[in-house]
Amino acid sequence: MAALARVVEASQRMLTDRMELIRLEVKQTAASAARAAVFGGGGLAACALGWLSLMVGIGLFLTRFMPGSAAFALIGVVHLAAGGLLLWGSRKAPHAPQLDVKPEEKRELESTSMRARLPSPEGA
Repeated sequence: MAALARVVEASQRMLTDRMELIRLEVKQTAASAARAAVFGGGGLAACALGWLSLMVGIGLFLTRFMPGSAAFALIGVVHLAAGGLLLWGSRKAPHAPQLDVKPEEKRELESTSMRARLPSPEGA
């Protein structure tokens, strides 16, 4: 009986230690994610402000050669074209990883999935 009690006590201690370790890992992961979000958000804001300043500077430079409205419209058109190309390219990019499946494996998978969709003869 004493041996059984020691086994139960050791199991409980092990589970308690394991739960404490998991709690610490979750706490550390959450702190790391929060830190990454703060620095990432700050970096994104700084980049956006820098990009905006650069575009205004380019627009002001272009006003030497064309009217101001045309200069900033040109910058807008360039951004629209770049965004459109990126969106168009993302449509052609695969959204899910493609598996390299041999033709015979593909036929086997397709036939298995077809059998799964067909009603069973017993149910008819």
